[in-house]
Amino acid sequence: MNVMKYHLSKFKASNYQIPESAHLHIRTSAHQFFIFIVLICLNACSESNKQNIAPLFDLKKYFESQITLLKQSNPQVQKLVIQNGQAESKDMEIADWSMELKPFLESDISKPALRNSYRVDTADASISACHVVYVAIDSSQSVRKVDLITNKNAITQIAIQKNTGSRLLQSTQSLTWTTGVGYVISGNQTITLGKENEYAIKVTFLK
Repeated sequence: MNVMKYHLSKFKASNYQIPESAHLHIRTSAHQFFIFIVLICLNACSESNKQNIAPLFDLKKYFESQITLLKQSNPQVQKLVIQNGQAESKDMEIADWSMELKPFLESDISKPALRNSYRVDTADASISACHVVYVAIDSSQSVRKVDLITNKNAITQIAIQKNTGSRLLQSTQSLTWTTGVGYVISGNQTITLGKENEYAIKVTFLK
């Protein structure tokens, strides 16, 4: 399913009753899964200079856990949709978080078959913070790069760059998840001898 078409159709067809306030309660560090993820990150920071194979980071499992939390808290969000320069913004509730975050779920690089497909780099590592960058070794991988940032034993941001293409269609996509704040999905699609379609979806959790 075309990501932009889905978001536009759901955005325009929505008829939510907006409450006066909504609260988002996402406590990442309280769950063992997140502790496990942070340990992987910290290990990568200390060991990456000794290896060129990235430790497996399970993006799919991480975002599945986020979806579970979002379904429980059911936050109100501000959603801005921009397509080819035309923008529309609305305060709303997301009906289907699994579909909403599908681009993130589909960006998993932890599959066993991809174990040797990414190298790991680090930047600005410290006791409290860690920045790990997973970079595709060759152009055959649609997920070109994943930036993972943690601070004080919690994941704070994940940024993903994707690039897919064929003789008829070229597509680039950038995904940014900021824990407790929101996320951005943007990109463009170019059809050979056709027009370029640019889009951006920005969702902010309202507190």
